[in-house]
Amino acid sequence: MRKLLYLKLDGDLTSGVRVTLTIEEENQINHAEITGNLPVNSTLSTVFDKWKSEYNNVYASRIIPKGVKLVSNWRQECHFAATELRSYLNQWLLSESFRSVRDKCLQEFFAPDELLLLIRTSSQTLLELPWHQWDLIERNTHIEVALSTPDSKPIQKAKTPTLRNKVRVLAIIGNSTGINLEKDRQIITNLPDAEITFLVEPQREEINDSLWEQPWDILFFAGHSKTEGNSGKIYINQNDSLSIERLKYGLRSAVNNGLALAVFNSCDGMGLAFELQKLHIPQIIVMREPVPDKVAQAFITYFLPAFASGKSIYMAEREAREKLLVLEDEFPCASWLPAIFQNPATQPYYWQDLGRRPTNKSPYRGLFAFREEDAQFFFGREDFTDKLLEAIHNKPLVAIIGSSGSGKSSVIFASLIPHLRKISNSRIINFRPSSEPLYAFENILLEHLENYKKAFIIIDQFEELYTLCQNAQERQLFIDKLLTLVKKKIILHLLLLSGQIF
Repeated sequence: MRKLLYLKLDGDLTSGVRVTLTIEEENQINHAEITGNLPVNSTLSTVFDKWKSEYNNVYASRIIPKGVKLVSNWRQECHFAATELRSYLNQWLLSESFRSVRDKCLQEFFAPDELLLLIRTSSQTLLELPWHQWDLIERNTHIEVALSTPDSKPIQKAKTPTLRNKVRVLAIIGNSTGINLEKDRQIITNLPDAEITFLVEPQREEINDSLWEQPWDILFFAGHSKTEGNSGKIYINQNDSLSIERLKYGLRSAVNNGLALAVFNSCDGMGLAFELQKLHIPQIIVMREPVPDKVAQAFITYFLPAFASGKSIYMAEREAREKLLVLEDEFPCASWLPAIFQNPATQPYYWQDLGRRPTNKSPYRGLFAFREEDAQFFFGREDFTDKLLEAIHNKPLVAIIGSSGSGKSSVIFASLIPHLRKISNSRIINFRPSSEPLYAFENILLEHLENYKKAFIIIDQFEELYTLCQNAQERQLFIDKLLTLVKKKIILHLLLLSGQIF
């Protein structure tokens, strides 16, 4: 069971912070709540500004260093500023007035379940602090930190049936001056089960029209960007930049049509995130500060494949972030740069949650069995399907016996067969004995099974051999031929489905 911990921070470093910790568990209505305080800490504010200034003395964009200092000296000073900031942050979080909240977090963090800690505050400085460096989070690998402003709201949508399709990605490849965006493009192209649309150095109208006219699951941007106050802008081609303000209606339309994740693999993205949060996008990933090109490429190389492999968006982001640590001898604080924003009114997503589109197709089959084309609507027999897969790979003949209406055919056609389809160079044949089983059997032999690496024969309603076929000799001959085929064909697997007629 996943848990969400909301750490609401009212105030700032110069006036003190009132803290409210709320703990939510899936499918539970009552939520635990703990309160505390964090004291005024102007020193932490100064140390944070020092680190930010030190880091930005060299990096201004995905283009490598401005060369203001000797790079070796800068690396040493940046590492020192980061260590100092980490120390002051953890000292602040050890404050006695915060102890009740810390102790409750410690208690929750020791549980093995995946956990999200959501920092909610209107203070830009508090959001920009490196919360992932809190010692309680750093040493518990099943936890990740996300950020949020207090005014996030749920998107009101009518409840309509949906059908899963491919994950649709709008990938904007912006101004590439001085940087190599080919790696970003390659990773996006290789995403599984995805339909990608690239806009390469587009005009403003192309981006806006795409957001309005089609549904998207993921919005991706690679290129140059910049924070200006509490907002930001992206550089979409050699001549033009574009603010989030100018895209707000298009983005709002995209959210209403299912946009779940926005990834800006570009510099100085906190201003972008602050603006995007106002549009209630479920998840947003940006880079806190200017990001070296090599770090940006490495992050997207680690994050997107991990997310697409089935990990939650938060565990995929944490894994990618921590893998950047190896680059910090060359690029100090590389693992500090990715930041994820979460709309608290929405649940964290997995890759398989994406790609759902409204449909008029009913997911209910009534008294009819689920078919292979109904696989997206069939749930609840995963464990039994795993046992079946193991059985048919280890035995040439497997029988499934159960009463009529117990779901034998449904689990085979809507759950097992989609798994078997993934086996390369294999053939799946299914038939019913009917009143003339030998005729049905002869049709199998016409399929030229010897041309396939594996063959799976599924005989549904096997009891028809006794209830419909009145010729005992034909029944026996049918069984003999089946057994002979199984013995001769070591690549063949036979699956029988039968009602309880004996």
